[in-house]
Formats: sequence, C-alpha cells, structure tokens
Amino acid sequence: MPKSEGGLGLMDLKIWNLALLSRSIWLFHTNADSLWVRFVRHYYLGNSSFWDYSPRDQDSFLLKKLFGIHDRLLDLFGGIHTTIEGLHRCCVAGRLDTSLVYNVMRVSHGSRPWMRLIWRNFIPPKYSFTLWLSCRKRLATRDSLAFMNLEDVSCVFCRDAAESCAHLFFACPFSLAIWNHIRTWLGIRRQMSTLESAIKWVKKEHGGKSLRSRALLLAFCIVVHEIWRARNAAAFYQEPTSPEVIIARVILATYRILIKLHPTQRITF
Repeated sequence: MPKSEGGLGLMDLKIWNLALLSRSIWLFHTNADSLWVRFVRHYYLGNSSFWDYSPRDQDSFLLKKLFGIHDRLLDLFGGIHTTIEGLHRCCVAGRLDTSLVYNVMRVSHGSRPWMRLIWRNFIPPKYSFTLWLSCRKRLATRDSLAFMNLEDVSCVFCRDAAESCAHLFFACPFSLAIWNHIRTWLGIRRQMSTLESAIKWVKKEHGGKSLRSRALLLAFCIVVHEIWRARNAAAFYQEPTSPEVIIARVILATYRILIKLHPTQRITF
C-alpha cells in the first residue's frame, strides 16, 4: 500500500503487471500504427471489434491473457463505454499512464493521516519503521504471540500487566517515566498516556518545520524505538536497563540529528 494509506510504499506487483499489460489493450482500442496490432487484427479479430471479440481455443496464450485483463477492466468499470471513459481518464498527453491505471485497479484502504507524521525526511528510517509497526499493532509483543503458548506474557519492565503495544506505550510505569521526562525536557505540559493520543496531539500541535516541532517529533519517534530496543534486550539477553539510560539515549540521538539539520542555529532546550 502507499505510505499515505498505512503501507510502506511498495507496489502490488501482480496488479502492476496487469496495469502494464492494459497498455496493449489501449493500443488495440486506439488502433495504433503497430505491426503487432495490425497482425492481431488481421489474423485474429478480422472485422470484429476488440471489445466484442471472444477468444477461441486456438487463439494464442498471450491473446487469451489480454482478454482476461479486458474482462477484468469491464467488471471494474461496469461496461464497455464506462471502461473506455475510465481509460481515457488515465491518459496523459494522449498516452495511457499505467500508474493511474494501477491506482484504479488496486483496492484503496483509505487515508491514514498519522503516516505523514511518521515518514519525514529528517527522521532516520529505523525510528519511523518501529513507530509504523507500533501504530499498526504489529510489534511482536507477548500478547500477540499466544500461538507460541508462552508461559510468561507479563511486561519485562514492570511485571504487573500483560505485555502489549498499549501497555508499553505508555501505560507501563517504566516507559511512562521515560516519556514524562522527555515531555518535561521539551516543555510539553499535556499528559499523553496512549500512543494514539500522543500521535494525534503531535500531529495537531507540532506538525510544522520549526526546530521545536522537529525536536518533538524526533524525540517521540526515538522514545518508541528505544523502549522497544530495551524491551528486546531485556527479553532475549536479560540485559538490565533503567529509564535514565534510555532517556540519555533519546536526548543524545535527538541532539545529534538536530545539529545536523540546523548546524548554525542555537538549540536552547
């Protein structure tokens, strides 16, 4: 899915292939001056319209596949005339734009406003990726690993509740202490106890390009990443940690990135 819809911007290659092959259908419709188009019209179609032709058993494999896409387009748009109109809308300067056809053929999953907040060019991808997984509730927390029949599903930090994304960010006293310190450091008064509320507030109040807005967004992404990193270290390697250690990592990483972004500007927080 596109990043705006909650994906990673990767294309569905099967649908992309269909969109590319639809260009051949457009060549038949426009009766393009092509040797291959003239051959198919003479040898297969004859006097039949491309849109009305039904493939025969002896027709070539490629032609049958093209008519499979032809049928799919008819089902998608709802008829021959609406299909032609739809393909016309996918044309740019008289040529069929396969990227527009791809967007018509794929299933849209709706806009995810928080995605524009995560994938910013000044945020290192590893921080964005961890936050993306947590927003989609795809981090491998212990509550999501029930199929492994784990004996202990409690939080590795507090041991008082089952480990989940909602608990780690930021219901757990351990992670909440980290987030509260970062809020104080950046001068944020509002209390945010859930990941969703924090994202909504950051997007609403600090989605700009100022130094403080970037610092808040960076620190927020880094906090989520460092908490998850510390959780994995504690769960798999029994490495001891403390909120103070993670807070120091967050502040240091935030300063390093901000200094690269604003080398001549004074940072006062």
